[in-house]
Amino acid sequence: MKKVENAFLKLYYNFVYFFIGSVSVQGAEVGKTYSELFEDQNLGKIVAAISNKGLGDNPTEEELSKITKLVILEGKSNSDFQIVSLKGLANLKNLKHLEITNNLIKEIPREIGSLKK
Repeated sequence: MKKVENAFLKLYYNFVYFFIGSVSVQGAEVGKTYSELFEDQNLGKIVAAISNKGLGDNPTEEELSKITKLVILEGKSNSDFQIVSLKGLANLKNLKHLEITNNLIKEIPREIGSLKK
């Protein structure tokens, strides 16, 4: 069932996000699941799907460091995938481009300022 769910999420997110790049990085919270790293579970699902993982899986620093571009479009048209919080994005240390449209984000967390790329 998990493989089917991940395959569905991967297929769905092919229309929702893009990611590019690979650079090593230090500082991700090792040992935590995607669910624990990202306050918004939908954002956690998207980031997990990029690495072919599930929300309950533990990402490696290498997996998180490969994400340099994240584009999430049209979240508002599908309530199952609306993003309401960006808390946890600081775990994507090499994130250079972020585009999120038509979601329910009300606040930009301070932690985004720690992204230096």
